[in-house]
Amino acid sequence: KSHFAYRLAWENSSSERIPYLPLHRRDLVSAEEGNRTFVGDGGERVNWKKFEIMGEVILGLQKAQGTPYPPIVKNEDVRMLVLDCKLVKDDDDLYDRSTQVEPAAGAGAADTRRGFRNFFQR
Repeated sequence: KSHFAYRLAWENSSSERIPYLPLHRRDLVSAEEGNRTFVGDGGERVNWKKFEIMGEVILGLQKAQGTPYPPIVKNEDVRMLVLDCKLVKDDDDLYDRSTQVEPAAGAGAADTRRGFRNFFQR
């Protein structure tokens, strides 16, 4: 559905928000590749519709950058969760953990819930 829910929330929110950049980048690339820059018999006219589409994407991102975030109160528990997090970079370990948390199709739903509940206890 081309990220319908995200796009709807993005259009209708005026408070602080964090853009999902891969989607906005894809929109810009699609506008660039899907529309000619010059139109007309000899290509003497600029295709302004292309630039309007690209401008809407860029203006939305600029608007999001201009909205200040409210002051965030420090929370020691959250700080420790973030700082004590172990990042696994080995692809084999990540794959094994992924299949443990989300088993292949056909596995029971109870197995999936049990794996997810213990995800951070490793």
